[in-house]
Amino acid sequence: MKGLFIIGALLTQPAAAGEWRHLTQADGLPAGQVRTILASETGEVWFGIRGKGLATYDNGRWSYATTDDGLLSNGAAAMAESQGKLWAAGPGGYSIRDNGRWQGFPDLGGRTTRVVFSITPSRDGKSLWFGANGFAARMDGQEWTFVEPADGLPHRVVHQVWVDRKGAAWFACRRGLARMEGGSLEVFRPEVNFRSIVEDGQGRLWFGTGGQGVLQFSDGDWKEHLAGTTALPSWVDTQGRIWARTEGTGAYRYDGGNWVRFTQADGLLSDVVFAIAGAKDGSIWFGTDQGASRFSPSSQD
Repeated sequence: MKGLFIIGALLTQPAAAGEWRHLTQADGLPAGQVRTILASETGEVWFGIRGKGLATYDNGRWSYATTDDGLLSNGAAAMAESQGKLWAAGPGGYSIRDNGRWQGFPDLGGRTTRVVFSITPSRDGKSLWFGANGFAARMDGQEWTFVEPADGLPHRVVHQVWVDRKGAAWFACRRGLARMEGGSLEVFRPEVNFRSIVEDGQGRLWFGTGGQGVLQFSDGDWKEHLAGTTALPSWVDTQGRIWARTEGTGAYRYDGGNWVRFTQADGLLSDVVFAIAGAKDGSIWFGTDQGASRFSPSSQD
């Protein structure tokens, strides 16, 4: 890996000020782990609950969806909003909500998989990438394209796909990272478990890994943050700050100079965080093993 710079072993500051609110079973959220969150353009907040389907929170009102309502599975692992529809993925395939109704699809373009880990809309909104157990798949209208180890992927388990602003597709795999550009694949660090990808407003890519910290890529140079940790960048807020989740030590926010950590002691419902999503009002939602937390930063933060 060219030009790897290590940025501090664990550089943190006290958590920022703001208001916390929690949603648990007592508030109407189904019991269980909140594995994914989507704050929709219409203001609804969707929660994927492990084994319980989906719950929707809108202006204090709850509604729910399970396999009885058309979902393929009650184990949503990822959600996305694209092409005027809602998408949910998990065991066996994905589901689409169109005109208020859910429909499940038990394969990806004719290929079956044990689980779909992620759904990522392209920058132009015309296509969707799915990271799955066995391959990555791109849906463009009714056309499907697949990328798998036979094509050069370093591992068959693809946690996430991201298409950067230059048009290159990145594949975060269980063993290694791949970049597809101009029809060819280049592999980076095949020994590392890559689990998440986000891109900030400056075009820098942020990769979350299992135990190898956060890797930042820009113009051919790499930097390592939070070395030795499992921290997974999951959201870039309206101020360009990077939000990363962990599954035991809370969540982190990077402001360009320092990493700020949020834990239960600061107001987070649990230090086990499975999802982070931002809403249009600037608040940040966290999905945890105990329910969901919403953080509204203070005006000075």
